[in-house]
Amino acid sequence: MEMAKVADLIAFVVSANSLIDGCESSGLIDAFGMQCLSVFRAIGLPRTAVLIRDLPSDMKRKQELKKMSVSCLSSELPEDCKFYPADTKEDLHKFMWLFKEQHLSSPHWRNQRSYLMSQEVHLEPDDGNPGKCTLLLSGYVRAHSLSVNQLVQGIFS
Repeated sequence: MEMAKVADLIAFVVSANSLIDGCESSGLIDAFGMQCLSVFRAIGLPRTAVLIRDLPSDMKRKQELKKMSVSCLSSELPEDCKFYPADTKEDLHKFMWLFKEQHLSSPHWRNQRSYLMSQEVHLEPDDGNPGKCTLLLSGYVRAHSLSVNQLVQGIFS
């Protein structure tokens, strides 16, 4: 969940084999996947893509399964979600090229709050106060209203 908060893009992977039985199949998104989607929607999904694996080589059937995946998953994902085939290296290179060219939109909360993407986390116990410690974070400050030189105080339990 923490990675989804700071991600610029979330790519979901679906197997075309799970689409053979149609949208009613419970194999498309399992219970854990639905729970994760619910949490992601609550925190605000960034740009979303779906990579479709195991597509047949027959072009007609390939397009049919791609349309089916769009119709099955469009109600669960944001309107601007894109669907890409992902069976070959060329498909993935095309996806990466298209991703690189996109203007990424971020969830609304990111424009309102600063946050830190931590790379290292250290806890230093306070010898004078048992039960208290200092949290040292290093990483990247994202957004514009927080400076790296600013003191941040918090209460953590």
